[in-house]
Amino acid sequence: MSTARFARRVEHSDGSHVAFPVRKASSSICVDVVHECMVIRCGFATMLSQLADVSVAREFESAAVYVDLPAACHAPVALVSPKSYVDMVKGGTRLSLMRCKSPVAIIIVAPAFGDLDAHEALERGVKGLLLHSVVPIELGAAIRRVSQGSRYVMHSIVMSVNEHIDGSSVTAEERQTLSQLSDRDGPYDEAE
Repeated sequence: MSTARFARRVEHSDGSHVAFPVRKASSSICVDVVHECMVIRCGFATMLSQLADVSVAREFESAAVYVDLPAACHAPVALVSPKSYVDMVKGGTRLSLMRCKSPVAIIIVAPAFGDLDAHEALERGVKGLLLHSVVPIELGAAIRRVSQGSRYVMHSIVMSVNEHIDGSSVTAEERQTLSQLSDRDGPYDEAE
């Protein structure tokens, strides 16, 4: 797999530019990054630049701009902040239409577990849940899995869900599933 180094130039809303080297493989998985914070977008771009088989297609500072983009222009995977995801869900019809025309595997990346409702997000079709503390290798593994149709939930999120469950509101089957997930050494993967 050959890689080429080139400078990626990112333009921000204030007109400033940032350029940094990126490795891009010919068979790489393209990812859109949708986050309101420029520093976090650049952080993800930097982490993804360390992976030979994953590259950033585009960065968006708002969900509105991302959802308004023609469906054919979306990358197959999108890293999205909880706020951007909520904004996407509020746009309901546009998000559904976008998903029908160009299925995008959405991975929500949150600063802490309390910033997202894991169960609700997964019910709404989110394919992955990660925390900002994710390391590049795990970020790459999550992107690879969701691009192949599986789900990926960071192990620490599974553990947090297990700790914060109110036993009376969860069925025995759900408790058993959470117990099995928390006993694993790695993250939850629907395919396994």
